[in-house]
Amino acid sequence: MINNPIAVLSSNNTTIYILILIVILELKFKLNLTDKYNKFILNTILIILGSSFIIFHEHIIIGDIFVDLRGVGIGLALLFGGPFIGAITTLSELLLHIGIGGITSIAGSIGLIFDYFLALLVIKIFVNNSNRINFLHVALIGAAVGIGESTSILFSQSPNAGLILFKDNGLNLFLIQFNAMCLFGWLLKIQDDRTRGQKNGSDRTEQLFSAMRTGLSALSTAIHDLSTTGHEQRVADLAVKVGKAMGLDSNRLEELKIAAILHDVGQIQIPREIISAPQKLTPEEFDLVKLHVDAGHKILKDFQLPSSIAEIILQHHEHIDGSGYPNGLKGDELLLESKILHVCDALEAMTSHRQFRRAYSIDQAFNELNRFKETRYHSQSVEICERLFRNEGYAFPSYNQQSTL
Repeated sequence: MINNPIAVLSSNNTTIYILILIVILELKFKLNLTDKYNKFILNTILIILGSSFIIFHEHIIIGDIFVDLRGVGIGLALLFGGPFIGAITTLSELLLHIGIGGITSIAGSIGLIFDYFLALLVIKIFVNNSNRINFLHVALIGAAVGIGESTSILFSQSPNAGLILFKDNGLNLFLIQFNAMCLFGWLLKIQDDRTRGQKNGSDRTEQLFSAMRTGLSALSTAIHDLSTTGHEQRVADLAVKVGKAMGLDSNRLEELKIAAILHDVGQIQIPREIISAPQKLTPEEFDLVKLHVDAGHKILKDFQLPSSIAEIILQHHEHIDGSGYPNGLKGDELLLESKILHVCDALEAMTSHRQFRRAYSIDQAFNELNRFKETRYHSQSVEICERLFRNEGYAFPSYNQQSTL
């Protein structure tokens, strides 16, 4: 009789389940989905897995007893999905069981109910007080659904016949559910540990990244005089909206936002009396100011930031026709993010008051941008900015407003 559990676990159906589960879980991990979608996909897998277990069952003896992995489906759903997903899986299995075996298949229905409540009891006692799932939890759930399935044999026929069936097949049913639960549960536990490790690593990286970004932003803001306070935040807000309109993904939007916040950090190496000069700069003074992009690039490339951020900052005063600085890059030689930043930086600067001139109106600013479109400024960025301001009611936020991705 001990060969029966081995036969079920080595059957074609079980092998296919294992292979499919491994492939799906690996794809889910590689996609690096958000918590919401990770949970949704896992719950869907659990419900489908539980339902399919009851459809493709195996005979272990000649007679009326069918063996499948229904208890395993319920145990996995409860352990990795929670009581609600466990209940849905149990109900799904119950309906399928009645559909396959008819309303008279009482023993199987009782077994499903036993599986759910015994596994739920184990979770309440052992799992809920633990920080994470471990192999002992998987084994205990396996034992619970094994007991539920083997006990259900007692209700399959008359009491005496049920006892005989239990004596002959109870251990087999227990071992099949227990072994399969350990196998499938271990696969899911490994994937759960990987996902948790990935998330914890991402969270720690983001915390460090956020602290570094905040410090650099404060440094960049500190070098400006009061007339330009909030310039970086306003430029970042507009740049992110333009980037969204162009379809940039979340990673590129975040890098664009950081580059916009830090784009003038190199000005810390420019004499303050030049940065806050109350009159228009002389050509010699302007040549000194031009050095801030290269200085910012050198400052940021030594930080553990994506390399594109320093490159965006280095290019944000380049022109489409190659007449900009510091390297005279043009056209496709420029990063899209640097083109966006150049336009947003220019627009915010033109519409802000400076000690040596009044702020431009929106009409004056867009006249200037359109006049130099495709020579200095990126056409699509100018057009999106104009649409945002003229058609969608956009306005630069005040200094204390935060831009969002």
